[in-house]
Amino acid sequence: MKSAVTGLVAILVGFVAVRLILPSEVAATPISFQNTPALSEAVAQAQSEGKAVVAVVTADWCGPCQKLKGETLSDPRVAGFIEAHALPVYLEDKADRDTIASLQVTGYPTTLVFRDGEEIARAPGYAPAADYLAFLERTLGDSAAVVTPEG
Repeated sequence: MKSAVTGLVAILVGFVAVRLILPSEVAATPISFQNTPALSEAVAQAQSEGKAVVAVVTADWCGPCQKLKGETLSDPRVAGFIEAHALPVYLEDKADRDTIASLQVTGYPTTLVFRDGEEIARAPGYAPAADYLAFLERTLGDSAAVVTPEG
């Protein structure tokens, strides 16, 4: 028993030593949509900063919305891209019902991208991080085109 505990301690110490010696990858902080401004405020701020707005329409009761938040939007590549190129905004079903209706959103989740106050892209539904990032790169790389995740 004593040798088993000693062995486990040795493994743990070895693991810690390796983690301290080898360089670790620094992950981007997951994007925070918490306490985001109203859409109109974000659009005005984005225009003054020369950025786009990425608005995610979501609901707390929506399973695909929670998956988008928990997997896709928390992916460091997605978070880093949004932080670099856009202002993030959540439009929550309960709190932003009128805004969501005015945007003619018919399903959750839906991602809307705005540039210069105009909607330039819309992506309905859940998408894994790689697909979502490709959508954002296509959209913000060519702001004149209205695109969807399918192309």
